[in-house]
Amino acid sequence: MANDKAEETLTLGDEVKVPKKTKADEAKGKADALDELNTEIDANFKMASDATSEGLEEAKEDIKFAAGDQWDEDDRAKLKEQGRPCMTFNKIRPMLKLITGHFVQNASPIQVSPEGGEDQKFSEISDKLIKHVDEQANLEFNFGYMFTGGETTGRAFIELYLDYEKDPIFGELKSIYHGKPGVILPDPRGTAYDLNQDRQFIFKLVKKTKAELKELYPQKAKEIDELT
Repeated sequence: MANDKAEETLTLGDEVKVPKKTKADEAKGKADALDELNTEIDANFKMASDATSEGLEEAKEDIKFAAGDQWDEDDRAKLKEQGRPCMTFNKIRPMLKLITGHFVQNASPIQVSPEGGEDQKFSEISDKLIKHVDEQANLEFNFGYMFTGGETTGRAFIELYLDYEKDPIFGELKSIYHGKPGVILPDPRGTAYDLNQDRQFIFKLVKKTKAELKELYPQKAKEIDELT
């Protein structure tokens, strides 16, 4: 029995017409991709936030203890009712200061060691460059802060970034110490000490005014004004 419609076959040289995407199709594709990205970001943020919530509370308590605030609120209230003072003998702070002082006094600058005599000149130039970067980015100062923060809470972070305010072309290397618990939320699935090795993402929480947000995202000015 013959087919009612003959089968069409394409041969080399035949022109194939592919329907062109309209602007509406392109806009829908971009919107779908953006929704998918936002969903992934929200899921990753929740995963990182949930993983660090317990450690965040412990870090806050560690900071309070180091500062001398070592009384539970219920115990403090009971002593107040009895007219008794809440005396604190802070044995933690002197130990922290001792360890921090040992670190500061024995900290050595980063140096390039030559492997042979032909590398001597290169290492000397590299040492001067590293010293310049250290001074420009204030690394030594922030390393001390990071050591103290890590010593107190178990974790601290330094962020290196390029600042283009004074040099809009090449920028200046700067460093900032993130010592407040909960500011940096790394991918909890990683295990390496170096976050760059096995973390897929890292969140940094920052506070911005509406004016600052509109400067960063001028096309979203209306949505920013509606934020409460």
